[in-house]
Amino acid sequence: MEIEISYHCVGRFHERFRPALDVVRARVELERLIEHGTIEGEPPEWMARTMRQRADAYLIVGDDLVLPLASAGPLGEKLIAKTCIGRGGISELARARRNRRGRERRARCHRRPRRR
Repeated sequence: MEIEISYHCVGRFHERFRPALDVVRARVELERLIEHGTIEGEPPEWMARTMRQRADAYLIVGDDLVLPLASAGPLGEKLIAKTCIGRGGISELARARRNRRGRERRARCHRRPRRR
């Protein structure tokens, strides 16, 4: 089955796994890695416990890398890797909540009158 890698997926792989490489080299490395992965219908245990990432299938590479896949094409003949998740990472929803709480906390600190 053909797997297409989204720009977002490459960006996350670059950011989370290979920040020392440029984006082009990170894509090449990701393409090499996915050749060794397996497509599963369910996420690995470590991901299922902590994330709410939904997908049609999951490409699992080793013990630490998962690419959630979405079916595409008129007959679902193609799979698109939506993002890249590493073991120990947090979901986009959890990241958004954490960032919102941080912004709210900083905003509260700025509203306090300053002592002189």
